[in-house]
Amino acid sequence: MAKVTIKDLAKITGYSKSTVSCALNNKEGVGEESRKEIIRIAKEMGYTPNYFARRISSKDYRTIGVILRDLTNPFYANVFCAIDKLAEENDYETIFYNLAGDSRRTQCGIDLMKEKMVSGIILDFFGYDKNIVKSLVESSIPSVIFGLNVDADISCVQTDDTTGAREAVDYGIRMGYKNIFYIGRNRGDIFDMRRADTVRKRLQDCGMPYAHCLIYPPSKEEIAGLILKKCPENSLLICYNDIWACSVIQGLMKVRKYVPRDYSVIGFDNIEVIPYGLTTVDIPQYRMAEEAFRLLLAQIEHNGKTKKVTLDSRLIVRDSVKDLTGGDAEVFSRP
Repeated sequence: MAKVTIKDLAKITGYSKSTVSCALNNKEGVGEESRKEIIRIAKEMGYTPNYFARRISSKDYRTIGVILRDLTNPFYANVFCAIDKLAEENDYETIFYNLAGDSRRTQCGIDLMKEKMVSGIILDFFGYDKNIVKSLVESSIPSVIFGLNVDADISCVQTDDTTGAREAVDYGIRMGYKNIFYIGRNRGDIFDMRRADTVRKRLQDCGMPYAHCLIYPPSKEEIAGLILKKCPENSLLICYNDIWACSVIQGLMKVRKYVPRDYSVIGFDNIEVIPYGLTTVDIPQYRMAEEAFRLLLAQIEHNGKTKKVTLDSRLIVRDSVKDLTGGDAEVFSRP
């Protein structure tokens, strides 16, 4: 259902748009009976005042709301810093809300941004929530979904990490691996699900074992034990992200198994601070942040149309995958 506007109310009530606006904003120049009539009809039609457009048009408040899943992850810390820098360069401030790994906090974050009457929102999703997307679309707030493309009239910026996941599997096969596993973190995370499904399908397409290739350790402390139980030595472990890959490497070290001597590891994200020569799928975090801010700014300042932007991922080869076809690799994960 289309949002009711002042123009609609003027047409139905027979009053001018300026009169309707004055009545709804409790300004002078409107008779008491006329004011009551306009307000009554507005309520019956479900009119919601566009506070955000009003605030933006007055040029007295320029703030971007940023809602990200976990600031303890350097990937999202980098994303926020990039957005914050771009906001400052364009005379905007930022308000940040950390989901702290809890998807249930998403609506709380959006409500906070509404209370602060931000000019626009950049929102990161754990997964597709149609109710939240619907509420954003129906609101007056310019918004961009970060990391995910949704089937709705809202701008989105994502990376095609399925390409990188397929490259990871293909690289492992070229390096001679007969056992390739995906080490996931959270089955409810849409990115985890997408990467896991891509690995499984690619193994299937290549005629590789895939029936038990998806492994989800209950905790960091149980990673090594589960890997030793399910994955023979000289297996390739493709991990949900670089942080999880580090947990895998550290867990194996505690049981005197080392990368890439005993197991090989590939991550996702290409985080700069990882203390290993980790082969990883590059997710262009800075470009994603820039695109998200650019799309949001276009909506805020120029009433820009919604757009869907998808960036490419690619495999970055370093030292965490041993060549089983005859090449040698030194142990880099030894303490």
